[in-house]
Amino acid sequence: MEEAYWGPRTGTRIESGPIGPYVARLAEILCIAGYRPSTIIRHLRAADKFGRWLKEHNLALAEANAAVIERYISSLGRLPHPTRLSGRLPDAAFGPKQLLAVLIEQRIVQPEEIEAEQGPLDELLISFRQYLDRTLGVSTGTQQTYLRYARLFLESLGGTTLDLSQVTADVSYEFVREQAAKLKTSSCQLPVCSLRAFLRFLTSRSLIREGLDRAVPTVRQWKLASLPKHLSEDELARVLNACDTQTPTGLRDRAILTLLARLGLRAGEASRLGLDDIDWKEGQILIRAGKSHRERILPLAKEVGRALVAYLKRGRPNSSQRMIFLRSRPPYTPLKNSGSISSIAKSYLKRAGLASIGCAAHALRHTAATGLVAKGASFKEVADILGHQRLATTAIYAKLDIERLAQVTLPWPGGDQ
Repeated sequence: MEEAYWGPRTGTRIESGPIGPYVARLAEILCIAGYRPSTIIRHLRAADKFGRWLKEHNLALAEANAAVIERYISSLGRLPHPTRLSGRLPDAAFGPKQLLAVLIEQRIVQPEEIEAEQGPLDELLISFRQYLDRTLGVSTGTQQTYLRYARLFLESLGGTTLDLSQVTADVSYEFVREQAAKLKTSSCQLPVCSLRAFLRFLTSRSLIREGLDRAVPTVRQWKLASLPKHLSEDELARVLNACDTQTPTGLRDRAILTLLARLGLRAGEASRLGLDDIDWKEGQILIRAGKSHRERILPLAKEVGRALVAYLKRGRPNSSQRMIFLRSRPPYTPLKNSGSISSIAKSYLKRAGLASIGCAAHALRHTAATGLVAKGASFKEVADILGHQRLATTAIYAKLDIERLAQVTLPWPGGDQ
């Protein structure tokens, strides 16, 4: 502790302060989380300053809830920053939240209720989420999208009053038109599918009359109108070579990109991959049920295996976590979700000069499928590897086999003209 406090005098001052009885536990938690000594010192000093601020304002430690912490942080103001217009928080703002976790653990502060009092709108959305989960079996990510548009739709009816008598075909049409106008063509189906599912839910609960879901307009799109965005072998090599394999972060990112580009994993599947999902002896990877609601086993290709081994041996922090891919900075927790994977893929496509290719993580998945088609794999094999439930979903890759398509082309009316 003396080393952490930069000497016994500082240690004595902090230990005699309001947070003195809990500072050792706070330091222990920060150390276990993998924070560097310099960061631990800053957090301990910040927690001590917060404790003294409480004393100055005649507040007991038992009153140090989240609202009080936010009030304290707001009182600190912000420091100038070259790239952030709102500035940055001072070091004193980091530490009170970790201290709150210790105070709750020691039962000094009572944990707050997670859910506030819910109104009719919130209760209806909770029922809708349960309907999506239990009745339709919709994935978590899709649930969030549907709930977001359902909330927007309800708010467009008049906020929290929840007058469902206002739901008409014209209202539904206007809502989709307004939302679709804000989106790219490829994303315009999101408000359509979301609202259609929500109206069917309301109909099933007899909250609106039947048939209103059929009034939701369809956004016209040509099916299979474009080629799936994918990378050539040279472009993929540029992306992989952009990873600095002399650093832990570079080793991690190369392993992630290799999984996406060689095995066609979805971003969410990569983030959920665990140490127990790899069978090194059999050379297999178990992909847990996700969007398709079914598990699948893929062969562990040599290139993928080498990238994973390099990360696990030389890049992955020491951790009791069972997820493979962890944050590169403390606390060493698993990458949150598919968004983290997508951000990594997007950054490396930008480094490789391929920023114009959208849907970065999915472009790498398309790259894997494209390679399989080019090597003569059947659509059934491609569907099994990608985890598609229907062969129709895999049909988009038929357009990539130019040689075989040339064999079935019909003469153009009018001959050579």
